[in-house]
Amino acid sequence: YKSPLDCLTKMVAKEGPRAPFKGMVACVYREIPCYMMYFAVYEKLKRTWTDPVTGDTSPVALLMAGGLGGVAGWTLSYPQDLIKSRLQVQPVNGPYQGRFDGGFMSAARSILKDEGHRGLWRGFGPCVLRSFPANAVTFLVYEHVTTALSDI
Repeated sequence: YKSPLDCLTKMVAKEGPRAPFKGMVACVYREIPCYMMYFAVYEKLKRTWTDPVTGDTSPVALLMAGGLGGVAGWTLSYPQDLIKSRLQVQPVNGPYQGRFDGGFMSAARSILKDEGHRGLWRGFGPCVLRSFPANAVTFLVYEHVTTALSDI
C-alpha cells in the first residue's frame, strides 16, 4: 500500500464497506474488561504503596503498580484479543460469521474445537512480557506529567 488512504480504498473495494470494521465487536469485548482490570489494579496497588504520612508514592511503586495493572488487564482480556485478531485477518466471507457479534462466538467456538483452551492463549507469553514494562513506564510518565501540569 502507498498510504493509509490507499489501503482503505483497496480494502473497501475488495471486501465492501464493512471491511474497516472487522473485529469491532470483539474489540469492545476486549477493551471494557481489560481497562476495568487495568485501572482497578493500578489504583489499588498505588494506594496500597503510597506513604500514609507524606502521601507520596515512589517511582518504583508506580512502576510496579503500572506493570502489574497491565499484566492483569491483558490476562483478563487476552482470549478476546486473540479472537479479535483472527476476525480481522480472515478473508471476505471467512469462516467466522455472526449477525450480532461480528463472528466473535463463531470464532471462539471454532478455536476451542480445533485448538482447545490453549488455542485462546497462543502468544500470551510475549504479550505479557511486553505488557509489564510498557504499562509500568506509561503510568510512571502519566503520574509525573499530571503532577507537573498541576503545578503550572
